[in-house]
Amino acid sequence: MAFAITPTTFVAIITGFYLGWSGFPGVVISYGLASLIGYGLAQIIDHGKLIRFISHFEKAAAIMSELKNQSWSLIILTRISPVLPFALMTFVLAMMKVEKRKFFLASIVGMLPRTLFFFWLGTQAQDVIALLQNPDTGKSGQILLLLLIIVSLLGLYFLFNRALKKALEKKVAGKNL
Repeated sequence: MAFAITPTTFVAIITGFYLGWSGFPGVVISYGLASLIGYGLAQIIDHGKLIRFISHFEKAAAIMSELKNQSWSLIILTRISPVLPFALMTFVLAMMKVEKRKFFLASIVGMLPRTLFFFWLGTQAQDVIALLQNPDTGKSGQILLLLLIIVSLLGLYFLFNRALKKALEKKVAGKNL
């Protein structure tokens, strides 16, 4: 999961199918470990290059700083989405230099809703091959997935919009001094 070889959703479904609810703590722990491994790898690869590059662009640096100040919400919203790639978001968040402890805790909190859903889906399956070929979750499952996507996308939109406004307000206030 940390290296984007195995999707987190797949791990939750398969573990739910084969191990049932006794496997759920292991999935949560593995998500946390995958987050930390990806975080460490991103920092080793990046060495702060992204932040240094962005600092050349005043507006982008200001927005990035505001997003970093709101990192708890940013992390949760990126983790709750079933469509944003886990490893890629780990990499981006680590390059933003969000605090490691906050990153870990918010990753776990943000992953829980979708993990619970896909894990439950795995426990309900009679045949794992049929489930993977046709993961019909029924109307309530489809509504839940749609809600997770909407919450994530709208939340990220408002978070980025607020960060942009704050960055611009600080820039205007700095010019008026």
